[in-house]
Amino acid sequence: LRLQWINPAYQAIAPGKTMVGRTLDELWPETGQNFAAICRQVLETGTPHQVVDELNLIRRQPDGPLEQAYFTWSLHRVRLPGQDGWGLLNVAWETTARKTTEEALRESEARLRLAQDSAGAGIWGWEVASGKLSWSEELFRLFGLDPKTDKADFEVWNRVLHPDDRLAAQQRIDTAIATHTPLANEYRIVLPSGEVRWISALGHTSYDP
Repeated sequence: LRLQWINPAYQAIAPGKTMVGRTLDELWPETGQNFAAICRQVLETGTPHQVVDELNLIRRQPDGPLEQAYFTWSLHRVRLPGQDGWGLLNVAWETTARKTTEEALRESEARLRLAQDSAGAGIWGWEVASGKLSWSEELFRLFGLDPKTDKADFEVWNRVLHPDDRLAAQQRIDTAIATHTPLANEYRIVLPSGEVRWISALGHTSYDP
C-alpha cells in the first residue's frame, strides 16, 4: 500500500522527504515499526488502529539526524471512490510540543516541591471575589494537615491559628487588601500534636483593572 495523496500538514512533519508513492515502512524506516502488518490487520478486520502520544525516533530529512517525536495517529479502512476495493486513511498529528511542555511543567513542579520541602515553605493563593483558597501540599503539611482529607479554606486556617493570634493575623490581611500593599504576616499555629509553630506568611495582591 503506497501513499496516493497527502495534505500539507502531513508533509510538514518531514518536509525533506518524498512521500507520495512510498509505503509507510519506506517513509518511516527509522521508527522500527511494522506498518505493513498494521495496514494488513486494518484492511482485513476493518477495525481502526489508533495510538495516542506515541514516542518515535524520526528523520525529518532523508539523511537528517534522528529526533524524538510524539504522534497521535490512526489508520482507518475506507472504500475507494468509484471502486469495489478498500483503501486506508492515515490521520496523524504531531504532539511533541505539547508533550515537551507537559514534561517541562512536571519537572518544574518537582523542583518547586523539592525547594519548598528544603526551605520548609508552602505556597498559597486566594481569590478574594470568590473566597477560594488554594494551598500547595507543602503548606498543608506545614500546618500539620492532610491535603487528601483537609481542605483549604478560612475555617480550617482559623482552626489551626493560635487563639491569641487570630485577630491580629486577620487584621493584617484586611489592611493589605484595603491599602493595596504587600502582606507580611506572622502568627502562631497549633499542630494536631499540640506543638506550636511560628509561621511567616508573605503575599502580594493583584487587582482587576
